[in-house]
Amino acid sequence: MILLDRALRVSVPISTELVRPNIKRGWLENMGLLASLAVIIHWGDPESALELASSQCGVFERVVIVANDGSGQPTELTAGVTWLVPERNLGYAGACQWAADLFPARLYAFLNNDLAISPEASSHLLGVLAADPQIAVVGPTLYDLNGTLQAGAASLSWGLLDVQTGHLPRRPLEDCQWVTGAAFYCNGDAVRALRFTLSYFLGAEDADFCYRARSAGWRVVATGEVRGVHVGAATIAGARWQYYVFRNRVWFARTHRTKSAVARVWLWSAFVLAPRVLLADVMKRRGFARTRSAIFGVAHAASKIPAPDTFRADEPVPSKWLDW
Repeated sequence: MILLDRALRVSVPISTELVRPNIKRGWLENMGLLASLAVIIHWGDPESALELASSQCGVFERVVIVANDGSGQPTELTAGVTWLVPERNLGYAGACQWAADLFPARLYAFLNNDLAISPEASSHLLGVLAADPQIAVVGPTLYDLNGTLQAGAASLSWGLLDVQTGHLPRRPLEDCQWVTGAAFYCNGDAVRALRFTLSYFLGAEDADFCYRARSAGWRVVATGEVRGVHVGAATIAGARWQYYVFRNRVWFARTHRTKSAVARVWLWSAFVLAPRVLLADVMKRRGFARTRSAIFGVAHAASKIPAPDTFRADEPVPSKWLDW
């Protein structure tokens, strides 16, 4: 109990106010569809986002960088790249949807700024989408810097107690339950029909989109024919990410699973996973920031889920006890 008291030194009430990103609908009605659009969600050092954008300019009709951290446009910007600064941090799903609404396109790629993927790989993935209009999402195989497989044809266990980020696809195109949002290539019609669920704010929006796509009759596929490198947890790491892992897993279950499944996920998170985080904090003597995030994530998982096109006004919630 002493350890828990130390972990929960602050009270974190949940805001009842919601945010709905403002989209210039009238302007959109007069704009034709782009052939393709790459959307890079930026946070932190702009160098990686600018390098990724520059590499993709020859593939996409337009490349957009959404500066979720509010940073201004760099003095030197490659031709064909647009730097957007939203009014506030929109979260990952919110930034993706905001850019997609501003620039309607037939094909999209939503990319993390800590991703390295060749223009040839992007061209191949766009070709996959163009060749089969029933494919809503296609993802490449992603590796860590050390060559370890990070994400491929991903799956969710029946009870959501174990989230598999993927195995190496066994076929050129392998149908799967979801692909990681770090490299998310989408059919534009699917994006407009399904839209991202903004309430998650950070994490689970990729699995949620893929789940709804498959339920609506679309295909979600991964390919081992192209690969990229993703520096995992380089942008949003540690205790900041921990909160959303715990909260959004339960929210996903509440949205897509039975009440008994929700109970299993919440109990597993509260009485197995969160104590593991606490034990790791104690053993590694790294403070209790991760434990605090995990426990608040479990607690807030029981709160009211905002409407899909909104998110809480106090997002990112962990900024109340962490430097964001």
